[in-house]
Amino acid sequence: MDNYPLVVADLDGTLLTDEKKVSKENLIAINKYREKGGMFTIATGRSQKTVLPLLRILNIDMPMILLNGGELFDPKKGVIYSNYVDETIFEQVIDLFIDSDFGIMTFYKDKIFIPDFKPAHELYLEKQRDVKLEQLEEIKKFNKVNKILLVGNVKKARDMLLSLEQKIKKDINFVQTDDVYMDVLPNNISKGEGLKNLCEFLKIPLKKVVAVGDQMNDLSMIKIAGYGVAMGNAKQEVKKWAKYTTKDNNNNGIAHLLYEIMEKYSPI
Repeated sequence: MDNYPLVVADLDGTLLTDEKKVSKENLIAINKYREKGGMFTIATGRSQKTVLPLLRILNIDMPMILLNGGELFDPKKGVIYSNYVDETIFEQVIDLFIDSDFGIMTFYKDKIFIPDFKPAHELYLEKQRDVKLEQLEEIKKFNKVNKILLVGNVKKARDMLLSLEQKIKKDINFVQTDDVYMDVLPNNISKGEGLKNLCEFLKIPLKKVVAVGDQMNDLSMIKIAGYGVAMGNAKQEVKKWAKYTTKDNNNNGIAHLLYEIMEKYSPI
């Protein structure tokens, strides 16, 4: 029988409901999986600030993947590693979007900066409640960032970034993380790379890992995990690569997956 001692789950659209809650059913299933010897952690595009309140609910005391693979964070020991967007690319992206209708947000560890407040930022605050955005009018002066988040029309953002790549003759690492989010990340950073680093840190083979998510930024880890899983509400491209599709995030998809693993496989 195959065994999967580690489950790594995305947060938004996966472990969390559309109301940004962790269901009682999911919590019970996570605890049962742990009781059988399994480990459970998260891989998210969120930063420390927006994750910490959930850690107390989820009782996660092991390393997790933050900022779409840009940071490996241990709630007991702090940051294990952190990566930053190339400064030239950072400046070019800010220049491109600063006068647009996109909401620009830059992330540095547990801080989130904006150059000015635009209606698009409301879309973020509706999804991420109780988050403080710090305004920096000269945002380019703080150019050491873990990621840039562009809030707005993701198709338009993609087209603009592709045109910028051609102009500056450099690859830009960007990925859609929500219907209205486009992340610009450090070079060679993804949740897949984050999962490789997490497994190396924990000394667990990738083939022994379950990775589950719903969005395009989850695809890299779903592809390389031993058992890649899509949520019922996942993008079709994600479902295409997954070995299994569980229920959606509003119907305890994580609980359904964990019981499936405990019944058919073994955590240890």
